[in-house]
Amino acid sequence: MSADPGIALIHRSGGHPGTFFTVWTNLFQRARLMAGETVLIHGGSSGIGTTAIQLARAFGARVFTTAGSAAKCAACRDLGAELAIDYRADDFVPAVTAATGGRGVDVILDMVGGPYVRATSRRSRSKGAWYRSRSCRGAALRSICSR
Repeated sequence: MSADPGIALIHRSGGHPGTFFTVWTNLFQRARLMAGETVLIHGGSSGIGTTAIQLARAFGARVFTTAGSAAKCAACRDLGAELAIDYRADDFVPAVTAATGGRGVDVILDMVGGPYVRATSRRSRSKGAWYRSRSCRGAALRSICSR
């Protein structure tokens, strides 16, 4: 018996409810992201990133993201990111600073880590929340600031 074609598509595209669980836990349960707040999502074109963009927008947040190419940034904008920065071509810190009027973001979801840590810490509001989810570079850390 063959599987439903829709199920095969989900399998090939990497769709998995685990991304929704991860995003929901980090953005909404831990960071308590709310409508009208700002979120910076590093790795916006990843599975976690694309899910985070869509859920954050669906719940009324302003979404900023980083990705590794112009095409990936375009895909992030198509999913709902207000601002997508190609980190290989541009520095995300001044772009996010300008987009928030110098205020910084309320929540940061970071799947990248490594060299992003110092720059990312400069973009979080003083009472913001920063959550790291399985770092691609270096060991994963628990949240380093909370509300």
